[in-house]
Amino acid sequence: MTEPVTLSTGCTCPKTPDAPAPLLLTFGEVCRELRLGGRTARRLLSSGRLPAPDCNITGGAKGRRWRKDRLAKWIDCGAPNADAWAAHVARGGKA
Repeated sequence: MTEPVTLSTGCTCPKTPDAPAPLLLTFGEVCRELRLGGRTARRLLSSGRLPAPDCNITGGAKGRRWRKDRLAKWIDCGAPNADAWAAHVARGGKA
């Protein structure tokens, strides 16, 4: 089995074909998942009420990606603001 590859963005992707890669969502897909308009989602993101992207694959705004499993966990935790979410993760809560 080969070692996972760590991208310059900090994301780690499995290199083996049998290991499923985490599903990454674009900003538009996050909006659809949360049933939010783009403007509302941008406002929530800038105010810290929507979690920050997990990685940025291009370095620009269009490269922001959220892991679907982390977004689902954030919702399961009651969609806390960014500070409460960071504290939850720091306490050992699974993100």
